[in-house]
Amino acid sequence: MSSGTTVRFHGFFFGGSFADEPLVGGDAPTPDPMSPFYPPTTSGTVRDFVLTQSGTFPYFGGDFGHFIESRPFGTGLPWGAVIVDNAP
Repeated sequence: MSSGTTVRFHGFFFGGSFADEPLVGGDAPTPDPMSPFYPPTTSGTVRDFVLTQSGTFPYFGGDFGHFIESRPFGTGLPWGAVIVDNAP
């Protein structure tokens, strides 16, 4: 996407609350304090970020690698990356 674009994340699971599945910037399972998605989003159901710096910015569900009673361990948690270029 182009620099200056707004990215919207919705809560990942069961009603979409980030309290249940925090959004964390970084390469799972390690948070990145330099990420535009830092600090972790731990409340609400929607979060917008305006990305102005070019680069590749990974993110993941904050309970990555942990057992969650409602979801069997190893079934996969959300992760991905947003790629931002310099074009306006």
